[in-house]
Amino acid sequence: MDFKIYVHLLVRIYEKCGTIGTEKYIEHFSMAELKHEIELWRRAAARVSVVSREESIMKALFQQKAAQRENALIRQLYRMR
Repeated sequence: MDFKIYVHLLVRIYEKCGTIGTEKYIEHFSMAELKHEIELWRRAAARVSVVSREESIMKALFQQKAAQRENALIRQLYRMR
């Protein structure tokens, strides 16, 4: 087989299959990023000791942010089906 034809076929196969794999990789990367962010918000909420009104508000905000990120992760998982 001529080298130019071989390279052309490899490029075409990569264009077809490479983009599909790249999209899945990006989705999995963003899911891992969301999971990491959820864990960070949970840790931040756990570290706040509720002594004053402001600290209880901060803890509630951190927990709310973790719940929002969890919902975003669930929506992303649902879209992948």
